[in-house]
Amino acid sequence: MTIFERYFFRDLLVNLAAVVSVLALMTAGRLLITLTGKVAGGSYPPDIVLPLLLLGTLDWVVQTLPFSAMLASVLVLGRYYRDNEIYAAFSIRVGARRIFATLMRLGAPLALLALYLMMNVLPTAHQQFRFIKESGKQRVDVGAVGAGRFMQMDGGVLFIERRDGNAVEGVFVAVRRDGKWSVETAARGEQRGPEGGRKWLELHDGRFYERASGRDGLVVSSYRRHSVLLPQTATDWRMDKPDMMSLAALWASPLPGHRAELQWRLSIPVSLLLLLMISEPLSRTAPRRGRSLPLAASIVFFLVYSNVLALVTGMIASGRLPAAPGVWPVHLAVLVLALFLMRRRLRRPRAAAPAPSAPTGEAA
Repeated sequence: MTIFERYFFRDLLVNLAAVVSVLALMTAGRLLITLTGKVAGGSYPPDIVLPLLLLGTLDWVVQTLPFSAMLASVLVLGRYYRDNEIYAAFSIRVGARRIFATLMRLGAPLALLALYLMMNVLPTAHQQFRFIKESGKQRVDVGAVGAGRFMQMDGGVLFIERRDGNAVEGVFVAVRRDGKWSVETAARGEQRGPEGGRKWLELHDGRFYERASGRDGLVVSSYRRHSVLLPQTATDWRMDKPDMMSLAALWASPLPGHRAELQWRLSIPVSLLLLLMISEPLSRTAPRRGRSLPLAASIVFFLVYSNVLALVTGMIASGRLPAAPGVWPVHLAVLVLALFLMRRRLRRPRAAAPAPSAPTGEAA
């Protein structure tokens, strides 16, 4: 590689690391807000926030790797055009062909890495994410409910006025059974269990309210001690969803949803290469004009490309489109556009090197 190619490749790596880091921090922040809300609402225990945060961020970073590579390329090339560095490279016979070659030197290993992650790492990550989330829901107990807050769970609502560990005071429990609501209040209580996979509250000095059958009014009963099963959160332990299946299982399955998932996984490395190919034409701008226009054009192009891919993938999964040719016409259209723009770029004559200046001095 020439000095310029090494310089260009280094700038690409630095900007790629910066873009991936920023996107990862943004994703982690957004996911952390969501998970914190779940913990505050009593849906998740606090100890599963960190593993879910790491797994969710990894998933998003891998899925957006094509956009990160494209954005890094546009940032670097846009700066070269803005600061006239690209014209200095043209003057030493470094043309568009070497720029495309350097982009592919970065894109080829990135595409292989994305392919490996999509086929082998992310399915396992999705399984772990689902397992941790569902097992965390099963472990939710009264200790996770803050005083003065309602906790919504499948089948009922729980409210605790005060709590100290497993001991609670001022308990309100509303449960819907057979289409009817029943309400219990208790002055104090204590969590028991789990036993048989369920937890319950042992309530003391409370009352039970239930609508009377066949007539208006309520039936009110008092009790000194009564045990109430805590509503069990609905969970989904199925690990055969398409995003959790292995490559071999997807390849052998004829189901449209599995075919769509396989094509989506293959689309990530393919789109990474295509977006890098088209990033050079999109990044061209006049000197000292700024980089906002190339950035806007690249973001709009990525949004259109990714949304069309997602739309076609969804139609394949629902059976409205056949699995063959599937999403490949979308990639083919972007490839044709990229090759057309590259051909125009390569056929354009390079800027000539500046002619050497004549020596100065007085004529003899």
